[in-house]
Amino acid sequence: GTVRLVYFTSLVTYPNMKTLQVIWAGGKLENFLHAIITSLESFAKQEECDEIEVLGRGGWEKVLLPHGFKRKVVCLSRPVEKGRMQ
Repeated sequence: GTVRLVYFTSLVTYPNMKTLQVIWAGGKLENFLHAIITSLESFAKQEECDEIEVLGRGGWEKVLLPHGFKRKVVCLSRPVEKGRMQ
């Protein structure tokens, strides 16, 4: 078979909850989205997680809102300037 989709997850334990984080995904997700969410939910239940978190670009919000996900946080970043330390 041909690999059409890859995603990586991580189990994260916060002080008040345990989550299954999707930290990276690539491929033809639109064709497999329902199956992916079902698989993630099953694994999260098995691992006694309280939530599933998806970390990624803003485009994920549009795709995942119809599946019960909601925006919780915003991550801001800036590049580190390269060069010699002083």
